[in-house]
Amino acid sequence: MKTPDQYIARNIEKIKAEGKRDCFFGTSYIQRLCRIGYNQACRTIDQGLKDGTLERNPDCEWEYSIAT
Repeated sequence: MKTPDQYIARNIEKIKAEGKRDCFFGTSYIQRLCRIGYNQACRTIDQGLKDGTLERNPDCEWEYSIAT
């Protein structure tokens, strides 16, 4: 059985592999891409921001992009 951290790592890898490049996206996009619920998507975003995989849109607090 996987731990929550392993699920989050899997989600981040999926976002990096299949996510939109050079484009901003929201929580619902991550939910659809990873087939997860809202809370897990939020935890994935928080971890992605913390480790530098994702970055926040400077003009909109609820949009994100893959860090370059």
